[in-house]
Amino acid sequence: VQVKRHLATLTTLREEFPALPVPRPIRELHFGNAWCAIEERLGGWTAGQICGDQQKVSRMLSDVAEHFAGLITRPAQEFTEADFERLIGERVRRVSMKAPDKETKAALIEMEALAREQLIGACFPLVRSHGDLRSKHVQVDQDGGVLGYLDWGATEERDIPLFDLLHLIINERKQEALI
Repeated sequence: VQVKRHLATLTTLREEFPALPVPRPIRELHFGNAWCAIEERLGGWTAGQICGDQQKVSRMLSDVAEHFAGLITRPAQEFTEADFERLIGERVRRVSMKAPDKETKAALIEMEALAREQLIGACFPLVRSHGDLRSKHVQVDQDGGVLGYLDWGATEERDIPLFDLLHLIINERKQEALI
């Protein structure tokens, strides 16, 4: 399912957001029940290879912020209770089910209430999200400039702006802690 979504999304992104650097899909293959995506190879390195180099990481994050800010799929309008339920409530429930302890579950409930208070009624656009933006899904050049974004199998057509950037920053910090 994710391979099919990934390939379809590459085509859609190249049509709807031509300035966004993504690989060109070439074809898909089926081996029994397994699917395989064949796409253009992007040069450079994965962003994980520049981890710890603050100048390069800063350049990469700046490019990501600029690219993803342009992926608007619903113009700015009031964020409704239905929007909240679909984009936050459902996610909080899924995470809560896997939370290891009562303190984590309580923190999630508190964060959900705070988000509800701050988001419902606010006016902002919704964007296409990558859904799993981590360093290994960002190809960069030797200076940290973004060459492209890989693996769109977890994409969402309409999502809250900045989730992808926040996810990337959190994962970048985890990477830095390992070096």
